[in-house]
Amino acid sequence: MRGADSRDRTSPHPPVMRSLAPLLVLLMTLLSGQAFADPSAADAALREGERMLRVPADSRDPGAACELFEQASRERLPRAWWRLAQCHERGWGRPADKRQAADWYRRAAEAGFAYAQTAYGLALQRGDGVDRDPVTAAGWFGRAALAGDSNAALALARAYEAGSGVERDTVRAAQWMQHAADRRNPAAQLGLAQWYLTGQMVERSPLYAYAWAQVAAESALRVGDAALADALSQRAAAVRRQAAGQLTGDQLIDGQRMSREWRPQSLALQLPPGVEPPVASARSASPGALPAPPAPVATDSGAAPAQPAAPRPRSTTGSGFFVSRAGHLITNEHVVRDCRDIKLGDGQVAELIAIDRRADLALLKAGPVEHAAVLRADARPRQGEEVLIYGFPLRGVLSSSGQLGAGMVTALSGLRDNPLQMQIDVPVQSGNSGGPLIDAHGEVIGVVVSKLNALRVAQVTGDIPQNVNFAVAAAPLKSLIAAHAVPLAAALRPSAPLARELIAEAARRYTTAVLCAR
Repeated sequence: MRGADSRDRTSPHPPVMRSLAPLLVLLMTLLSGQAFADPSAADAALREGERMLRVPADSRDPGAACELFEQASRERLPRAWWRLAQCHERGWGRPADKRQAADWYRRAAEAGFAYAQTAYGLALQRGDGVDRDPVTAAGWFGRAALAGDSNAALALARAYEAGSGVERDTVRAAQWMQHAADRRNPAAQLGLAQWYLTGQMVERSPLYAYAWAQVAAESALRVGDAALADALSQRAAAVRRQAAGQLTGDQLIDGQRMSREWRPQSLALQLPPGVEPPVASARSASPGALPAPPAPVATDSGAAPAQPAAPRPRSTTGSGFFVSRAGHLITNEHVVRDCRDIKLGDGQVAELIAIDRRADLALLKAGPVEHAAVLRADARPRQGEEVLIYGFPLRGVLSSSGQLGAGMVTALSGLRDNPLQMQIDVPVQSGNSGGPLIDAHGEVIGVVVSKLNALRVAQVTGDIPQNVNFAVAAAPLKSLIAAHAVPLAAALRPSAPLARELIAEAARRYTTAVLCAR
């Protein structure tokens, strides 16, 4: 068995010398003044330089690769010019020089190399090594996008979004972003996800935001730059979490299916209601105008692109609990806001009686029931006391029979010292809103209302808060009930705390899912 430092005795040269042989041949050729007289030698040098950039980072030598690109550039290879521009821009094997980079990008762009057209457009847009010229930049983006560069389509979408070098046009921005996303550009897929989450440029849709964010996360795995891939994955995961928090269980399942079955154009562009794509014609097009986005690409199967789905009624779910055997129940106002129909978990229809928008409470009325919650006579919670919640989070994904959570009261006021709320550390998920906050004796002392937006806080503070959630206090709850003469359920308060199993059994009888169709 040979030692780790043994050499291959079948060759007179050690491995290191053999690995340097191609470079030594190249050096001797250069010294002889006959560098790449054969164009195929320039192509070989370009390919070798490309290969050197693809090796693992700990073995990569971009400076040596740039030497090959510089020699190949003498044979007027636009791709070599583009690579040489990157060498000057990033300082590979030479001092970084944005002016030199812009000049090489320009040469390659004028020779028709699409990637260089995008890069030169970005240099013009930013003023990197060249006078800033957003109008000319947009023109280069258009040429490169039509040549098939998805990064150019993404840049053109951003230009239309910001009105940079072109007149601001939300429809064209959305069309070009979709065009890039359908060509598996993860940054464009993420951009669409963010737009659908906020309702910018497109119709707001947490479902589409979730699906596109998941598609972007999967596309990011194919990005060669590990740092860029990781950054895209993290941003996609953040958007996906935000979108998931706004979906019902059934919608969450739909979003997972849509992302799993995604193909180009399977998620058709959803423009805001009443907005129609501009119709371009040869007569109306002005000389030098930017191209309109190309027609949607066909799916991988060759089938015709999917048509926009007919709008479906939007629905959300929350939780609620009965406070009278006559059928009065409490939930959050935001759970039933703008509902066309309100149904309960057992299918019966509920009527909206009253709301308290300031406290985020709503009083509903359904048919008579056998069991109702008992409100604690003492409306003042105590900091540190143990509490439970019961509700229907992520309905359709988690248990349909309800979920129990446990924790304690951590503060006697809510966000920004809101006196109508209290802070709890019980885990809260989408769908818990409107459920009861129960003390150790099985009596209700509040209504679960919201959880802190951990991502937004992390962006501000740099730290992710854990289990910072809120419940409406009993005082505004009792005021709403008293104002409408609700006949409350009554029972003797147990002398000792109850077992959690007993509290859960009782809560299951008086708590219900609340479904809102908009």
